[in-house]
Amino acid sequence: MLRINQITCPIDHTEKQLFTALCHKLKCRESDILDWNIARQSVDARKKPRLFYSYTLLAKCREEDKLLKNLQRDRDITKDNTVTFRYQVTGKKQLTKRPVIIGTGPAGLFCGLELARAGFRPLLLERGKDVEQRSADVEAFWNGEALCLNSNVQFGEGGAGTFSDGKLNTLVKDKYGRNTHVLKTFVEFGAKKSILYDQKPHLGTDVLKNIVKNMREEIISLGGEVRFESQMTDIQISDTSINDIQRSDTRRNDNQKNYVLINDLQGNDIEGLRADAVTDVSHKSDLPSENRSRWKKEKRIAAVEINNREWIETDILVLAIGHSARDTISMLYEKRLDMEAKPFAVGFRVQHPQAFINETQYGTWEGRTDQNGNTGSAEDAASLPGAAPYKLTAKAKDGRGVYSFCMCPGGFVVNASSEKGLLAVNGMSYSKRDGDNANSAIIVSVSPEDYGSPDLPLSGITFQRELEKRAYEAARGKIPIQKYRDFQTELVLQGLLPKTTCSELLAPFSPALKGLYQEADITRILPPTLNTAFIEGMSEMDQKIHGFASGEVWLCGIESRTSSPVRINRDHSLQSNIEGIYPCGEGAGYAGGITSAAMDGIKTAEEIGALYHP
Repeated sequence: MLRINQITCPIDHTEKQLFTALCHKLKCRESDILDWNIARQSVDARKKPRLFYSYTLLAKCREEDKLLKNLQRDRDITKDNTVTFRYQVTGKKQLTKRPVIIGTGPAGLFCGLELARAGFRPLLLERGKDVEQRSADVEAFWNGEALCLNSNVQFGEGGAGTFSDGKLNTLVKDKYGRNTHVLKTFVEFGAKKSILYDQKPHLGTDVLKNIVKNMREEIISLGGEVRFESQMTDIQISDTSINDIQRSDTRRNDNQKNYVLINDLQGNDIEGLRADAVTDVSHKSDLPSENRSRWKKEKRIAAVEINNREWIETDILVLAIGHSARDTISMLYEKRLDMEAKPFAVGFRVQHPQAFINETQYGTWEGRTDQNGNTGSAEDAASLPGAAPYKLTAKAKDGRGVYSFCMCPGGFVVNASSEKGLLAVNGMSYSKRDGDNANSAIIVSVSPEDYGSPDLPLSGITFQRELEKRAYEAARGKIPIQKYRDFQTELVLQGLLPKTTCSELLAPFSPALKGLYQEADITRILPPTLNTAFIEGMSEMDQKIHGFASGEVWLCGIESRTSSPVRINRDHSLQSNIEGIYPCGEGAGYAGGITSAAMDGIKTAEEIGALYHP
C-alpha cells in the first residue's frame, strides 16, 4: 500500500476527478491501481475565495516497489506504515473479581468496551442517568426547571462531551494506532465514515447520544454491566474482608477531618478546605511525577461503596471520572490518593455570526469561482465545506497564553452547571452545524501559583467555584451575557482600562444559547489581571480576523471547566500510589477532549490486560 500526500482538487470536484489526479500523481494507468481510499482530507483556503480540498490517499497498486523506485524523488509518495491497533491480553494472573469502572464518559466507555471484548465482564458505575433520561433532564433545566444535580450537562451517560460539538481531533501522538481505532469504533456504533479522514472530524451532540447508547448495549451483550444513578461515595483500601468494611470516621465526623467535601452529596455548598488544614499536605508524594514508577505500594483497593449503602469488592478500580466530579476528587484526596494541582484556563464564550466567520475563513461566497470559471451565488452554498471553524492563539503582555478553545461552528452556548448556586457554560453543536452563530471559548491560562499554593491540590477547584459563584450571581442564576463594547466600557469606568479598543465592523445580531440568559455586567467574574489578558488576547486575535473583537460580539460567562484543575498521579503501569486504582481520562488530568480521553481509556485497559486475564 502506498501513501500519497498533497493531492489537490477544487472544492466541488467529483470522485472521478480525484482518481484522475491520483493517477497523474503516480504517473500510472488507471488499471495499475487496484484499490484506493482517502486517508486525510482538509480544506485549503490559501487562495480564497477559491477553495480546494487537499488529500492524502492510500493506494494499492501493481508492482509497487517498481513504482516507488521510479518516483523516488517525489517525497509525497511513500510506503504506508500505518499501525493497526490490536488489544491483547498477556497477563498471567487471573482476575477473579469484576473490574469496576467509575464513569461512562469516553474514557470509561472505551476502557469498558475493550475489557468486555476481552472477556473481563466489567462493571461500569455512572452517577448520572442514561442518555435518554439525561437529555430530558437537561432540556428541562434549559427551559427553566430546577437543576438535577446528578443528571445534567456534566453528569450522565456519555460524559460532558455528549453536550458539545463532539470534536474528535487530538494532538496526542498515535504511533500505536489508538486514535484510528477510536474513530473506527465510533463509525462502528453510528458515526459517519468521513470522520476517518476529515482533518477536523466532529460528531455533534445528536449523533453522540446514539453512539454512547449503542456502545453501552454492546458492553452489556458481552457480559458487562452498566448501572446508572450509582455514585461511588467511598473506597476501602485495606485488605479487610467485605464483612468488616466500615465508612471511615473522617467521613462521618466533620470535626475530625482536615479536608472536607467541595460539595456534599446533596449539592449543598461547603467551603473547599478548612482553615486549620491548609498546611497539612503530609500525604502528598515528594516524588516528582517522572519518578513515580518507583512508588512502593503498601495498600491496594479492596472495595467501593455505592450511594452510601452498598459495597462491591474489586481488585481493579478505574477512575474515569469527569472534571466536574469535585466531591469524588475530594473523597479520594481524603483517602490519600496522590494528586497535585495543575494548570488550566478560564474565560468567556464569544459569539459571532457564522456567516461572518465563513467569510473570513473561506472568502466572500458570491466572489468564489468554480473549476469551470463560473461565479458562484448564495444559492450554491451547499457545495461549501460546511460551517467554517477557526483556531486562534495570542499572548498577553504578562506572558499568559490566550487562545480559542472548543470552537463550535453553527452552535450554541449552553448552561453547563452542575452545582447549586454556581454557573458554568460550554459550547455545543449539532451534527449539521447549521445554527446562525459560531461560538468559542476565549480562555486565559492560569497556574497553581495564580489561584493558590501548588502544595494544595484542591485549590484549583476552590478557584473555579468562586468564579462560577460570581457568574451565577451576575444574572441571578441565568447565563450572564454582555456585548464586548459594554464589557470594555465598564472596565474603563472602573479605571481598569484606559479606553475602549473594540472595532465596530459587525452589525447587531441575536445571541444563540440553550438555557435562560440575561444581559448583565460580567466584568467582575474574572480577576482584573485575567480581564486584562482577555482583552489583550482579543485585540491580537482581531488583527488575524478583522472584526473578531467587534463591539457587537456577545460574551457569555463563565467558561471555567476547560480541563481538570487536578491530576491524580500514576506510575508507569498507570496505577496510583494505591495498587489497583487506575486514574484515567480527563477528570484524572490525562486527557483534553473526547478522543484523547478515549485513547487513555484504551491504554488503561491495555495495562490491565498486561497484568491479568479473565
